[in-house]
Amino acid sequence: METKKMIMTGWMIPILLICCFTLSAHAADVRYCEGISDEEGEWRYPDENAYYRELTLQAERIAVRDLYAEELEQFRSDVMDRAALVDVLTHFLAYEKETIRGEEEKDFCVVLKDPRKKDVENLFSPVEIGRVCHFDDELRTLQAREIRDTFITDLRSRETISSAVLSMMEDPTNINMKTDEQLQRYIHEKKPEKAGQAVPETGCTALYVVPVELYAASSERAISSVISVMPAI
Repeated sequence: METKKMIMTGWMIPILLICCFTLSAHAADVRYCEGISDEEGEWRYPDENAYYRELTLQAERIAVRDLYAEELEQFRSDVMDRAALVDVLTHFLAYEKETIRGEEEKDFCVVLKDPRKKDVENLFSPVEIGRVCHFDDELRTLQAREIRDTFITDLRSRETISSAVLSMMEDPTNINMKTDEQLQRYIHEKKPEKAGQAVPETGCTALYVVPVELYAASSERAISSVISVMPAI
């Protein structure tokens, strides 16, 4: 009986090079306006900076829904809902911003000029981190668990994991705030498939991560300026 076990040493070399963006996929200018005060004349936000941050965030969300319409339509995730995905994708926008007074005296607007996507290769494409081939289902499951544990250990230590993985981390320390169980959710498995080897019963299980999900795990989610309490991890 033969046992074949493959663990990728480079992990995700082609995964994501955030510092090497090129710009593409332009969209029309995005304009978002809001009144400063509510119906009672009270300020809607804690201060002016919070107000403009909120307008910018709302404009960015509009730009993301436009520029990433195809990706948002096709992408399915068990660890991210659509709202969280939109917020993460605002990190991958480039634009010039202009703040102007709106049509009414107490309204202000944020305009994102020429919003465009930062060209990030394989952002939504599954990247394999390891593969186990064996005819014994129990042993294959055990070895797949070892790959998961090793990957999470390397992710936390940031010593042996590739620079390509680190480049996609906005704040790697956020990874250490999550439990192993939480990080396990970002590692997916493909169902066993035929290995195409001499032993017909041999099957292979592939483990993979999705760059946009792993990036979200290391990044702070943009939330409304009116929310003063961070959501629980």
